[in-house]
Amino acid sequence: MSIYKHLGILIAALLSLPALANEVTGNELLVPVASRAAGAYGSQWRTDLTVTNTASLSTEPVMVRLVFNRTDGRIDEVAVPIAPRESFVAHDVVRELFGAEAGVGTIRIFADNAYTRLTARARVYNIGSGQGEYGQTVPALSTTGLGLVTLLPGLSGMNGNRTNVGIANPSDQSVDLFISLFDQYGEFHSGFSTVVKPRGLLLVNDALSQFAVGVLENAMIQVNSTRGVYAYASIVRADSGDADFVTGIAIE
Repeated sequence: MSIYKHLGILIAALLSLPALANEVTGNELLVPVASRAAGAYGSQWRTDLTVTNTASLSTEPVMVRLVFNRTDGRIDEVAVPIAPRESFVAHDVVRELFGAEAGVGTIRIFADNAYTRLTARARVYNIGSGQGEYGQTVPALSTTGLGLVTLLPGLSGMNGNRTNVGIANPSDQSVDLFISLFDQYGEFHSGFSTVVKPRGLLLVNDALSQFAVGVLENAMIQVNSTRGVYAYASIVRADSGDADFVTGIAIE
């Protein structure tokens, strides 16, 4: 068989695969966590938000709604106009934009024009450290690209690390979950079922310890859900608080 025929078969196979990449633009986005709250070890968490209108052909701004669904059940909403190629930036967004002195939850972002493509990210950071401010970037994802099977690879519960996990539900209906733990060789260790309420956020601190199988390095959590969710992990250093954000990979 010629190399050209091999290439043709390979290209056809690749084209037949479903598009499973996380979508970072859209007219409806989800930031899975925003926080203005006290945390462990004296930490004080704040969140900045950046939303960009990627349009290049239009000259008119679009109205963008930002909805903060808090874990205590409160919902705060504001609308802002964002011009083409403009970035709207809100520092300490929970207080400065939504008017709350404290709160944790998700931020849903909607454009009033179905053809508008927005992109957004949050920065969640600690201002309570004596060594200076530190944090991590949290990318927004399009709600249309969230999967029913999501992987969180490369997680650590050893060598001074712990892994926290969050699962955000953008739907107005409850979502049933089954959360599985695999070691670095792909061996299944344990799993459990739970539910995330409508527009809710499930936070699991030191997630690898929840499986009662001992500490693991380079582990993977798989989240099976009845509706699309945004699953993420944060691998945190116990000594410095430095964190590595892991965006869930939707495979189905």
